[in-house]
Amino acid sequence: MVFHPRYAENRELFLYFTVQDSEAPIGTSVVLARFRAAADGSRLLPESRQDLIRVGLRSHEHNGGTIHFGKDGFLYAAIGEGGPGETPTTAARDLDTLLGKVIRLDVDAADPRGYGIPADNPYAAGGGRPEIWARGFRNPWKWSFDRETGELWLGDVGWHAREEVDRVERGGDYGWPVVEGTLCQRADECADPALLPPVVELDHSLANSMTGGYVYRGAAMPELVGQYVFGDFVKGKIWAYVPGQPSNSARLLVESARALGTFAEDQDGELYVVDYATGQIARLVPSGSSSASAVATTLSRTGCAQASDPRLPADGMLAYEMNSPLWSDAAAKTRWLALPAGTRIEVAEDGDFTFPIGSVLRKDFAFDGKLVETRLLMHHDDGAGTLDGGWAGYSYRWEEGQKEAVLVESGAVETLANGQVWTYPSGTDCLRCHTEAAGRTLGPKVQQLDRDATYPQTGRTANQLTTFAAVGMIDGNTLKRPPLSELEAFPTLDDESVPPGRRARAYLDSNCSHCHRPGGPGGGPADFRATSTFAETGICGAAPRDDFGLADARILVPGDHAKSVMWLRVTTLDSRRMPPIASAIVDPAGTDVMARWIDSLSECPAP
Repeated sequence: MVFHPRYAENRELFLYFTVQDSEAPIGTSVVLARFRAAADGSRLLPESRQDLIRVGLRSHEHNGGTIHFGKDGFLYAAIGEGGPGETPTTAARDLDTLLGKVIRLDVDAADPRGYGIPADNPYAAGGGRPEIWARGFRNPWKWSFDRETGELWLGDVGWHAREEVDRVERGGDYGWPVVEGTLCQRADECADPALLPPVVELDHSLANSMTGGYVYRGAAMPELVGQYVFGDFVKGKIWAYVPGQPSNSARLLVESARALGTFAEDQDGELYVVDYATGQIARLVPSGSSSASAVATTLSRTGCAQASDPRLPADGMLAYEMNSPLWSDAAAKTRWLALPAGTRIEVAEDGDFTFPIGSVLRKDFAFDGKLVETRLLMHHDDGAGTLDGGWAGYSYRWEEGQKEAVLVESGAVETLANGQVWTYPSGTDCLRCHTEAAGRTLGPKVQQLDRDATYPQTGRTANQLTTFAAVGMIDGNTLKRPPLSELEAFPTLDDESVPPGRRARAYLDSNCSHCHRPGGPGGGPADFRATSTFAETGICGAAPRDDFGLADARILVPGDHAKSVMWLRVTTLDSRRMPPIASAIVDPAGTDVMARWIDSLSECPAP
């Protein structure tokens, strides 16, 4: 939505939105429309609607959406290519369609359409749609004008490999789908001298879904004035780029752990972000205004390990095991947790654990008995400078001699001695999976811990929930009362005495429900919590966001796992892979159980 520059006089405003449209390829179109507000500005008048632009979509994604008035008084809008993620077309460069374009309209012209064509539009005299200002964009989701210079800065969402920022010029061709950033996709066309390169380019080790921002013109952060501030929807990172510098020179400002749906600028030029997952609005402030909770750069000094042998947990940490653990590329994992003295875990009705401030969870990853990584999840006591409300994740990489593990501050990827690619997550990556919707801690819950375990300190074997209650970490009486007493323990993935359906639902809860649940950041309708009924999951017969090239694609097709997009997502290793972070190997046992469950279904449940 944008207000007319003379809104105070004419009460006109403009909206860009989607509508049902039986004439569009998928029954949906994007619309750019004019509205008027009531004289007192208190409400929009629906009856005043005048559609200016309507474009039929070929997919429910890549639709663009930002609209702004330029210093020239004309209205600009960015329309995405509107196509499925895995089937790029030439629409973005086709001058006979508005898909994949930035358009420019004179909304004050006396014209029955509600707009005129500015005389200096590049195709005003012919050769293409006269509304077009620039072309060759995949999904120009967020863009803005520099309030001082009037330059148009646009963030374009990438495909498999690159994310980009473009400084858009009149008549510019930014190349999609011939190029992705500067990466050639169609060799016979890449040499076209008309293609304009991005001013910022990030590969997918750094960013996964570009969210354009603003050239900063505020006063609170003088060191950023004149720099373009933008972010990444998936990783939550916020970057700054100095105009004129190399395209790979953007520097990381903050790892926000937020789903950066959009940036916003107030009248003073200060910047804000909107968190798509939580609906929260956060303001960017100078880093000196809060003190980050410090963490040691070596594992032996964190207090979560024996100082003399950090391979061992600190005294007081309690080991735990899970019935149906998260897939971690076949790594052997061991887990411990610790609570501050005098505190205990609260247990929700669905079995999830809520940990008190000061809690620490430790997880070690090993191959062939050799430690590769240790991750810590800490609930700090103040929340200042941490990624969300006091929770923060840290990754430590083990040195060759196994005597120490060192903090990996911004994440890393390396090839292990066994040839396997291993990802060390950044703090942002940690909280991408440890979501706020899931309570930040994922594994510890009633259904996962309801099993016997042998405790290394004593050598004794006992039920973990009974042990937690005995040492005062949870209220044992609460566990004995419904609904907690009625929760079934998750089956192990290899327990053939249990039907594949129960094992698959537990597996999906462990691997997918932290994002795919009400209030979670996962896209689409899926609710993969095991406590939801099959009907409540919303997956059977439901349309997916990516069709994988299937005709009439569905998330789950009863009786046919090969046509079920949810199974295809966990068996692919490209950009569509689930889980999307830190996994480079398909889980053979988990995907087999999923396939057997799907194939055993004969129909979708009644709603």
